[in-house]
Amino acid sequence: MTLRRKLLTLLTALATTALLLVAAGFWATSRQQAAHEELEDHLLRSLLLQRVDSTGRVLLRGQFAAVVADTPGARERFDALEKGIRDDLAQWATMSLSEDQAARRRAIEEAFDVAIAEIHATFALLDGGLQEEAFERLIDYDRRQPFAAFRDATAATLEAAQLERAAIRQRVERTRETVQLGLTIAAVAVLSLVFLFGAYLGGEVFRPLRDLNAALDAAAYGDRRSRLEEGRDDELGEVARSFNRLMDALEDDATGEDASGGVGLTGARAELQRRVVALDAWLRERESSQGGLDDEVSARLRQISETLERAIRFAAPTNLTMAPVDLARLVHDVMASFGDLLAARSVGVEIAIDPELEQIVADGPKLRAALLEIVRASIDSLPPRGGRVGFRAIGDPDDERWLLLEVVDDGTRGDPRRYERALAAQKGELDEAGNELAMAYDVIVSHGGRVEVDVTPGKLTRTMIRLPIR
Repeated sequence: MTLRRKLLTLLTALATTALLLVAAGFWATSRQQAAHEELEDHLLRSLLLQRVDSTGRVLLRGQFAAVVADTPGARERFDALEKGIRDDLAQWATMSLSEDQAARRRAIEEAFDVAIAEIHATFALLDGGLQEEAFERLIDYDRRQPFAAFRDATAATLEAAQLERAAIRQRVERTRETVQLGLTIAAVAVLSLVFLFGAYLGGEVFRPLRDLNAALDAAAYGDRRSRLEEGRDDELGEVARSFNRLMDALEDDATGEDASGGVGLTGARAELQRRVVALDAWLRERESSQGGLDDEVSARLRQISETLERAIRFAAPTNLTMAPVDLARLVHDVMASFGDLLAARSVGVEIAIDPELEQIVADGPKLRAALLEIVRASIDSLPPRGGRVGFRAIGDPDDERWLLLEVVDDGTRGDPRRYERALAAQKGELDEAGNELAMAYDVIVSHGGRVEVDVTPGKLTRTMIRLPIR
């Protein structure tokens, strides 16, 4: 096999392995993406379920009684809460669900429909002026508890969601380990081939060239005993044999003999010159087409190193899909999600965003979901009508690498215990599965951030979030 073919074979193997490593990187990325999407869908379903459960409990009991008692604004709030539950159930139905998940969602919706039908029947009595009959129906409603089926259905679904979350996390961990193992094997294969290629160049190309150069230098100084190994069957072997014939002819010329079979010194010199010129032309061709043999090897090593670095970064276990996020758009989108509710309750809104803050690097969907829950908690602290809620985003004056987000409300119903439970649950100090605020805080912490809450009962609630801008 010629030297050219040997080098081309090794380079082809190296390029093929590099392509396999790139393919492995894409495969790892797709596996990780699928695992994160599954976890994200589960998080969204859990948030919807928690909202349906908490809102339904308020709607089917306390808010119903408030309407019957003719509390001002109770009927409007009841209608808004009912619409919110209907919207959440409809959104839930559009998601990718298994047969068991779809059945559980239908059970919750059917139980809700049964309870809400009795409530609307009571409202019909109120609309007809039959106040006493409506009170009697309310008492009978509390006695029979038709909302118990809804409560049991949501509780069973929450328990199933907790088990499902544990299973998803196990699958994500197994995927991470598989991806890491696959990329490690691919990386070892590439490094092994790189070392093999380097060893081949050192032993099969550069060493014979060094030996040829040393032998030519020795011959130039009159050493006619210098010889090269002739065992190779490539171009370098042909050069070695021609050199040895030249040296034999020089010795024969010095002794007056022609051991080369009539070729003589002139013929051997011409043969050697032809072989050296051919080798020089081949090397020049390699230099002109590949930028030099050393440069080619160096360039390929750099390409492989860069490819390997990208692939390892792709396996690092994460639970987030980080990308640039437009901060102003994110804040306005979060607040706009509550537009109808804020307008219906005549809530004042203030938004302040530092114009110097354009983008942050974060998992946009997860961060949005977390901020929605934090703002929702502030809205819950407000009175049924009126109040103000503000959202401020500024850079940390002490460290430009950090972002400060602040959600403030002047509600009189802020409960410090609610926030304390959420913070404790996020830290693992309290087992409170399904706590929306705890899940939101967990998203903030997973971004490398920190959450602090300051509640002044009866006056205001301030949630302070510190996030790295990256």
